Amino acid sequence: MSLKVLLGVFALLFSGVGDVIASDFPDCPSSGYFHNCFGTYTLRGNEYAGEFKDNKKNGQGTYTFANGQKYVGEFKDEKFNGQGTYTFPNGNKYVGEFKDEKFDGQGTYTFANGQKYVGEFKDGKRNGQGTYTFPSGTVKEGIWKNDEFQYAQKLSSSSAPEQTPKLDIAKVKASFDEKDYTKAFEDAQVLAVQGEAEAQLLLGKMYADGRGTIQVSTMAHMWFNIASMGGIDEAYEQRKAITGQMTPAAVEEAQKMAMKCIQSTYADCGLAVKPVAVKQTKPVAKTYFTSGSQVEPWFRDETQLKRKQLHYALKKLGVYNSSVDGLWGANTARAFTKYIDKYKRDAENVDEIFASILSKVKVPSTFSTPKKSYSSSSSSGNNSSSRSTSSNNAGLTAVVSNPSMSGEQAMAICKPQAKLAYNNAVNSDASDRRNRDYGSTTRCTSFTRYSMNCNTTSNSGGPSNAMQGVLLGLTVGLKAKRVAETVLESCLAQYGWKE
Repeated sequence: MSLKVLLGVFALLFSGVGDVIASDFPDCPSSGYFHNCFGTYTLRGNEYAGEFKDNKKNGQGTYTFANGQKYVGEFKDEKFNGQGTYTFPNGNKYVGEFKDEKFDGQGTYTFANGQKYVGEFKDGKRNGQGTYTFPSGTVKEGIWKNDEFQYAQKLSSSSAPEQTPKLDIAKVKASFDEKDYTKAFEDAQVLAVQGEAEAQLLLGKMYADGRGTIQVSTMAHMWFNIASMGGIDEAYEQRKAITGQMTPAAVEEAQKMAMKCIQSTYADCGLAVKPVAVKQTKPVAKTYFTSGSQVEPWFRDETQLKRKQLHYALKKLGVYNSSVDGLWGANTARAFTKYIDKYKRDAENVDEIFASILSKVKVPSTFSTPKKSYSSSSSSGNNSSSRSTSSNNAGLTAVVSNPSMSGEQAMAICKPQAKLAYNNAVNSDASDRRNRDYGSTTRCTSFTRYSMNCNTTSNSGGPSNAMQGVLLGLTVGLKAKRVAETVLESCLAQYGWKE
C-alpha cells in the first residue's frame, strides 16, 4: 500500500474528511531529490504531508505544528499560498485565501466563543470590507483597517462599476500637504460626513488656521471633538490646545454644535459644501438602543482615555460601581443599561449615548495609572484591598488595543496547555532512558510560570554517576520549562496578551 494511501486512511480515521489530501503524484523516494511526488517531512515535531516540486513543498498538503496548530491547503515555494484552512488548538479557525503564510484575500475567521468575521484580509489582519458578528446578534458591517473598525458601509447590490475615481483620505492629505487648501477643504467635508475621522481632524486644522476657509475656533473645536470620538489621539490634543485659546462660553457653544452635528447624522454641521452622499461614522439602528450589551462593540473601539471617561461619568451619575479601568465587563453592561433606561430611551445610535453621558459630567483629561498594593499579612486572601484593580487581566499586558477576551480568561485557557506541554516533555521516553543508567534519578514533576519542583532519588552507582543523574534530570526539567513557557507565550498572544 502506498504512502499517500496510508496517510489518506489515517486522515479519514483520525482527522476528519476535510484533512484528506488527494494527489495524483507518485510516492516520493525514501531519500534524495523530491520532485512531482507525494511524501512527508518532519522537523522538530512539525510535520508536512503532501506534494513536492523542485524539492520544495508545492501543491496540496497538510502542515501540522508541534503546538497543535494545523494548516490544510495550497503551498507554493515552501509557504502557505492560495486557498487553505488554518485551525488553532483553542478552537479558532480561518478558512480562506493565504499569501506568504498570512491571511490575505477573502476569508472567514470563526472564534471559539462564537464571534465571526467574514470579509477581506491583508497581511494577516482585517482590512477592507467585512462583517463582524457577535454571539449577542450585534453586527458590525463596513470598512476595516488593521483589525480596527473604521466606518459602516453595506455591500452594494449593484454590479455596475464605479464611473468616477473614488475619493479617499490619502488624496485629501496629498492636497493638504501640497498646500492646495481649497481642494483639501472641499474634499475633507465629503469624507468627514462619511465618518472618516482623519478627514474630520483635517477640517479642524483648516478651521483653526484659516486655511481653505475662514478661521473659526468654534468650528475647529467641534471637528476636533468629533474626530477625537472617532479614536484620533491627535484630535484630542488639538482640541485641548484650542480650548485654552477660547472663552468658556465659546467652548460650550462648540460642544453644542458637535452634539447637533452628530444628532443630525452630519446633515447640520455648518458645512459650506454639502456632500452628495451622507454616511454614518457607525451603524445607526432602525430601532432604539435598550440594552448595555448592544453598546459593547462601539465601547471597545474607543480609545482607552475615552473608555475611562465614560466609566468615570457613569460612576458619578450613580449607575456604575466598579473600577474606572476602561475595560468591558458585566458591570459596564449593567451601567449602560441603567443609563439608557434613565436618561436616553430615545437613542438611535451609540454616539448619541456617549455624547449624552459626557455632557452631564465634567470628566478628567487624563487618568493616573493605579499602583498595585501589597500586604505583609500572612492571612489567607480575604483582604480585598491588596488586590490589583486590574485583576481581570491576571497581571498580563495587552499587545493589541482590544483583546478578544480578558487576561484572566486567556490565562485560564493557556495555562493548562503549558502544563500539559511541560509534563509531556518531562515524562518523555527519551528523558527516562537518559536518567535510568545513573546513580540517582532527578524528576521534575510540576511547573509554574517562574519555578519548577524537582526530586532526586538514589539508585545504585557511584557518586560521579549520581551527580550526572542529578544534572541531567535538572537539564531535562529546564528544557521542559522552556517548552512550557513557549507554549504559554504563543497561546496568550493569540488572544492579544503577554506576560
